[in-house]
Amino acid sequence: MRPKACDKKTQEEWVVSLNKFDDISEKFMKYCLGQLKTSPWSDLDELQPQKKIIDEQLASINLKGFLNINRQPAVNGAKSDSPFIGNI
Repeated sequence: MRPKACDKKTQEEWVVSLNKFDDISEKFMKYCLGQLKTSPWSDLDELQPQKKIIDEQLASINLKGFLNINRQPAVNGAKSDSPFIGNI
């Protein structure tokens, strides 16, 4: 985990009682949908805007038990000066 995992906001969002696997997958799903703003695995305060392309799919995958902590949308053919994708 990243050093940021110890900060107050991250602990408020992630350090909770998890009684079953569904509780864990729901946390990951909420992170993918932007309902949680922090992650113990990232120094960033929020997900990058270009991930919105895949957030619904990732949320669904996480609810099925395939937990992800990294994401990178395919952007084949996107222009490098695109204000949404160009800053990846």
